[in-house]
Amino acid sequence: MAYPIIGRLGITQHKTVTLILGGTIITDAAVLIILAVVTNLQKPEVTPLFWVQFVVSLVAFVFLVLWGVPRVSRWFFGQLEGEGNSQYLFVLAVVFLSGFLAHVARAEPIIGAFLAGLALNQLIPKASPLMHRTEFVGNTLFIPFFLLSVGMLVDVRVLLEGPEALFVAGVIMVISFAGKWLAAFATQKIYGLHFAERRLIFGMSSGHAAATIAVVLIGYNLQILDERALNGTVLLILVSCLVSSIVAEKAGREIAMAEANKVPEGTEGDERILIAAENLDHLKRLLDFSLLIKNPRSAEPLLPLVVVSEHHAPEDKIKLHQQKVARVIREVTEHPEQLLPVYRVDINVGNGIIRAVRELRITEVVMAWNGKISAREWYLGNIMNRVVNHTTVQTLFCKFCDPLNTLKTMVVVAPPLSEREAGFPFWVNTLLQLAKGAGARIRLLGATSTLTTLESYLDNQERFTVHITYELFDDWDKFPDLAREVTKHDLFTVVLGRPHTVSYRPEFNVVPRYLARYFEDVSCVLLYPEQK
Repeated sequence: MAYPIIGRLGITQHKTVTLILGGTIITDAAVLIILAVVTNLQKPEVTPLFWVQFVVSLVAFVFLVLWGVPRVSRWFFGQLEGEGNSQYLFVLAVVFLSGFLAHVARAEPIIGAFLAGLALNQLIPKASPLMHRTEFVGNTLFIPFFLLSVGMLVDVRVLLEGPEALFVAGVIMVISFAGKWLAAFATQKIYGLHFAERRLIFGMSSGHAAATIAVVLIGYNLQILDERALNGTVLLILVSCLVSSIVAEKAGREIAMAEANKVPEGTEGDERILIAAENLDHLKRLLDFSLLIKNPRSAEPLLPLVVVSEHHAPEDKIKLHQQKVARVIREVTEHPEQLLPVYRVDINVGNGIIRAVRELRITEVVMAWNGKISAREWYLGNIMNRVVNHTTVQTLFCKFCDPLNTLKTMVVVAPPLSEREAGFPFWVNTLLQLAKGAGARIRLLGATSTLTTLESYLDNQERFTVHITYELFDDWDKFPDLAREVTKHDLFTVVLGRPHTVSYRPEFNVVPRYLARYFEDVSCVLLYPEQK
């Protein structure tokens, strides 16, 4: 398989495909570790004491990378939020340092790079500029030079010297494709999949590239494999890349056409997210958040909204805001076409937001909230109430204390009867999309009937591979006690009903006060579901 330079594990549309690809990656890693052991077996100084030192150093190295790197990285990304160049240099430093530590532990450096990818996997969102930079440098610099160095070792004349070399190459290809096909066939029978899904699994798991070359190259350097095996492996890579691309593309097209009719009604196909930030200092994190919750099936751009008062030179203020918004967009994404800024002139912010929701056919509103209840914030509170009471779209009020890529768990509190709201599927899918993009777990708290409905609904959402736990919570008088269970690396999300809806409770009126008083240092989201 061909992996990016940091070995990010992708999440596919099907859980089964994810398991197969994950198993393939783990298998390659296991082969590398076995070769590391074989490397040490070749050394004449091997003694029982050596094996003790080797095992201890290898375990210490794995623990240091998988346990220490995520914690150091989470702190680093939190301290240097928005410093794209520094963050990328940090990623490179982690990769090279892990490779060096693997060498010190008497293992192959590629094992260190692989473990570094696993450690950084959940801290680099797929849609972030940091991921784009990493993939760009890896695909245009590291991987081509690696392939070039291997290609210089290959002697094509060996394949033409006689039938023996071609026979070895043929055996390698037959065994490789047969093993992948049998695994896909067994998976299809076990899980009752369609034949197109079987071909997709086969196509996406049969390709061989960087990891295969690394394994064979190590064996070649150890003189376990000869030139015929090395040349046969290169021929396998050439054929497997062609076959896997053709098979996966054809099967993926069939599955996409079959699933096109399964898109739920309403918002997945035409999702239009409005990002309203009264203070442009909050805009960057709101854009990061919106990019994570945006449904990948939606082709609509995000709509950052700036409302300017009509009483104070609105033209000059709009020009000033345009420069600031453009700068923030450059920091958030390398694809500016994903964002389309919107400017409104109105008597106040609340009216501007409500009018934009109606005019632009908005399906979801994302707004900033600083989590304070003060004299100045009463005005912002009025904006919140006005938007909630005069719109029916899903609305999220966000307060972020730390960058989103440092989140570990989403703690979601769902009130009784929230499963009967018209926007129930939409807000659940929004939270799933956020957890998937941020690489976080979900901890759901709610009444028994609500949790039962949520579990039944989530079991059918196969396109999301998110770890979810369920806990009973039905006493809203004990809401402040949850503050002791939430850490700074959690996103505390409360689902609230609008007044006069089936899930509305009088206790909802004091939730913002509780958040301001007891959850001051915790990132929070207040979510009001969509109303038809």
